[in-house]
Amino acid sequence: MRHTQSSLESHLERVRELEEATAEQEVTKREVKALKEEMEARRLEIDVERAKVEEKVRQEVEQVQRGRSFGRN
Repeated sequence: MRHTQSSLESHLERVRELEEATAEQEVTKREVKALKEEMEARRLEIDVERAKVEEKVRQEVEQVQRGRSFGRN
């Protein structure tokens, strides 16, 4: 009887440890998901800024090219 009770207590403790580990893993999963979402948002911001800079450069190049073609006439 003592052996059975001891064995059950040991199993119960192991189950509690596993439940705690599972809860910690879920917290980590949520944190990773939040970080991924934040990184994606930052990537989109960078893409928007890059597109703005590329458009500005394109416009400036066009202005320079127009200025050169006007200067040749």
